[in-house]
Amino acid sequence: MSPFWRRVALAYGRWRVRRSLDGLHVNGLDHARTALAEGPVVFASTHVSWWDGVLMVVLDGELGTDARFLMDAGNLEKLSMFRAIGAIALDRTSRSSARRGLVTARAHLAGPGVGVWIFPQGRQRPRSVRPLGLHRGALALPRQGGRIVPVTLNYGFRESHMPTAVVTFEPPLEAETSIDALEAALISGIERADRFLDGETEGFTTLIPSRH
Repeated sequence: MSPFWRRVALAYGRWRVRRSLDGLHVNGLDHARTALAEGPVVFASTHVSWWDGVLMVVLDGELGTDARFLMDAGNLEKLSMFRAIGAIALDRTSRSSARRGLVTARAHLAGPGVGVWIFPQGRQRPRSVRPLGLHRGALALPRQGGRIVPVTLNYGFRESHMPTAVVTFEPPLEAETSIDALEAALISGIERADRFLDGETEGFTTLIPSRH
């Protein structure tokens, strides 16, 4: 993984958010920071849009995480430059090929300050769909001492013609958690983001302000 290309990606990500979104607002950063200080972290995130990858880069920059992220093998084949910023191919065409990607990701989770991002839904899905359709791969990733931090990536409109990005980090879950507990945590985060978009901003930090 190239530190140079990570810096380039971070600068590009911040520029894109400032240019095309109505701000980036985050709740629960302390949950992520505490978990990273104690051990390796699996960031299990909802997957809503193309913007998700951009936000992951910006959030990693804010947290100072040594992070990798799992990316669909077909998409990574087309966008191989993402390998330079930590992408790991996840090939779901068979159990054995998917397991190889998970094993590679798990090997990275060797101590505090490191993380792996994964989209347990496996594909982009509208945030309103229930159940969320989570796969169990995220539960297989944490190593001893590791935690799972549920993350929701949300986009909605307020007073601008551009969407606002709203991110929530939920309290860490133990490695032995259930898929139902992960789903409940993610739904809680989505509901908190909805309240932010409705005007309840307490507890949120503005990482990138609106230009409007």
